[in-house]
Amino acid sequence: AKSFEYYVIRYVELLCIHDPRKVLAFMQADESLPLSKCLELCLKHAVTDAAAHLLERTGDFSSVVKLMTRAFNRSLEKIDEAFSENGQAVAKATKRYKQGSQSVTIADPDQLVPGLVGTGVDADPWWSDLADAVEAQRLIDSAAELCARNALIMTGHQRSELWLTFLKCVVTSIQQISDTLDKRRAMRRDLLLQLMSQVLELGVMAFLPLPEALQRIVEQNADCPMSIFRAPLVAMLRTLSYQEGLISASNSISQKDVLTGFWQSHTRRSRGMVVQQLQCCGCDAAMGDASQGLVTALQCGHCFHLSCSPKAGARC
Repeated sequence: AKSFEYYVIRYVELLCIHDPRKVLAFMQADESLPLSKCLELCLKHAVTDAAAHLLERTGDFSSVVKLMTRAFNRSLEKIDEAFSENGQAVAKATKRYKQGSQSVTIADPDQLVPGLVGTGVDADPWWSDLADAVEAQRLIDSAAELCARNALIMTGHQRSELWLTFLKCVVTSIQQISDTLDKRRAMRRDLLLQLMSQVLELGVMAFLPLPEALQRIVEQNADCPMSIFRAPLVAMLRTLSYQEGLISASNSISQKDVLTGFWQSHTRRSRGMVVQQLQCCGCDAAMGDASQGLVTALQCGHCFHLSCSPKAGARC
């Protein structure tokens, strides 16, 4: 008789073949599954998200980075092939792209969301019928979730390798587009620019030190025109400016909440004090009697020998 594990592995294999999008959910629902055999099947059938999940459980983030960057580059290659073949999905995307372009001309520019049809922020992007474009966006989202979950575990080099490789793949695809743009080339370029913006916003800006990231971007893409980065970088730096405004507002609030009380206490303790009498209010002895030791005075003006003084915080 075949073991229960055999049937579980067989089920995972069939999922990988016939419904790969459900493999990850199945893996997450039961962590007792045989990890090595499931990982082998996921890698064999190129189920990237499930394989990355299993590798993450082992702590092998270098392999996760390599796996995700290869899958992302493969998605971009398939996007290029889809636009070259001009199939049904591209035809649908072209129709939605034209509708989006028309709506942009009559809409309020301040209400627009880049890459969306019309002005509603919940609308699907015009390329939502392109499976490989959706897969590329999903990989960007998965990479962001991976870095957020493992912020204290992944090294800076691993995060940098992940996001800058994503960026390099997109830039390479953009450079392959001819300078003479027809409708399909313009659509492909716009799609890639939107993916670049997502990589910069969700990855580079969120998980990498900005000065180092900008330096690496310039060095890594020295052979391509920097005009490619103009719109994405403007959007990224605009978000940074907004964050700086939030930090400045937070500093102002904290200064009022913390420093105001401190300075009030400091001022009160620094000013002079009027002593109402020269006798100790505790023992009635003269304050000038050196044999009684040190003296102390309260805010109200009453004096005490240190040995006779009331408990800290006492008030008249």
